[in-house]
Amino acid sequence: GVIRVRRPPKAHSYAFLDFNSHEEARRCIKETQGRILVVNTNLALSWANSNSSNNNSDMNTSQKVIKKRRLMEADAINSSTLYFRLSNEVSDVSVVSEDLRKLTEQTLELAIGDPSISSENEPALQVRLRKLDDTKHFGFLDFASHAAASMALASLTESTDGGELLNKQDNDKDSKLISDPLQKGTFLHWAAEKKKQERPHNNSMIETVSGVKFERQHFPVDSRTDCWFCLASNSCEKHLVTSVHNKCYVTMTKGPIHKEGHVLVVPVTHSSKGALSDPEVSADVEEMKERLRKHAAEIWSLDLFVFERAIQTKGGYHTHVQCVPVPKGIGAKLQATMVGMGKRCGFTLREINSDLSLGALGGKGYFYSEIPLGGSKFKRFFCNSVESASVPIQFGREVLAAVMDDPKIAHWKACVLSKQEETEMALKFRKSFSKYES
Repeated sequence: GVIRVRRPPKAHSYAFLDFNSHEEARRCIKETQGRILVVNTNLALSWANSNSSNNNSDMNTSQKVIKKRRLMEADAINSSTLYFRLSNEVSDVSVVSEDLRKLTEQTLELAIGDPSISSENEPALQVRLRKLDDTKHFGFLDFASHAAASMALASLTESTDGGELLNKQDNDKDSKLISDPLQKGTFLHWAAEKKKQERPHNNSMIETVSGVKFERQHFPVDSRTDCWFCLASNSCEKHLVTSVHNKCYVTMTKGPIHKEGHVLVVPVTHSSKGALSDPEVSADVEEMKERLRKHAAEIWSLDLFVFERAIQTKGGYHTHVQCVPVPKGIGAKLQATMVGMGKRCGFTLREINSDLSLGALGGKGYFYSEIPLGGSKFKRFFCNSVESASVPIQFGREVLAAVMDDPKIAHWKACVLSKQEETEMALKFRKSFSKYES
């Protein structure tokens, strides 16, 4: 049990508990799950640096806590990366590190409980191993989201703050997943939020499918002081709005690609979470996209390309989803061009194969798209929050500009119509879309 309580002279909100052994301290954190109630006060328990005056002989090198303070989950709320340290007794570091990566993926698969969903076909369950040096006994595990990392950490250490990998009993259903070298002396903790990748400097040129290259367009920064998409805002151009629903509204866009059907689906209430990450609006947005897809097919015999760049901008961000009618059969070109342009800009678009990813991968920012396959079918692609800062603001339009061999449509400001033309455009769409809204 506890042999001493130490409170530093200037400490007002924390103290240290010294135990006879590391094992007793570990058992305390496990049994209390890192939380205790003392005199009606909730206290959090977490690992501290080892006390140099009390180096117990039964604590081997792999058990000693690194001197740098460990991050708790509360400190790593925006992180989707875990730090791991293996026992110094591990001889084949590369193999055991890969075993640990597989273990975290299998742990997430078991937590989902659906045999049809696996890490092989579901990005939300995938874990990437990063080691700075294959000879070192530590490294990092990058998860698709903070929620996935937290779930794996809680399952493997019984604490969302991390700790030593639990020894599984023979009758434990997860025991077969853990190799012998991982059974003892492996620690998992939160790592700091991964820095976003800087956008490459050579991505200013865009190449069309016919090989024509054109430079990314730049326009003066807007002088707006309030949100363009809040209906109560003075900046909101209400003559473009075609219909208002319970949770979202539909509006024609400024500088349309398709002058009769390029619209935005926008939450009525100001939100910067993104349509995938906001449960308040996601269902309504999905329903509206289905109606717009049907409308494009029946009215113009066109498919619908959907994309959303849910990333904060200097002027603030109000969630909005772009829906653009495009020629039928263009999906394959759209996919190849979009993925290729993404790589040149420094980010990777991954295909989503189940609805699990839509909520799990949202996080702090993302780029999402739906590539039409004809009719109501489409493929979904996603770029996570770690890489999303590399996504150009006009990326969705730039992809269409490349595919359709029309550099002008790459930026909305190059396609702005007069207010009279915008008003007539909105009235025409409102009339054709009215029967799809009931």
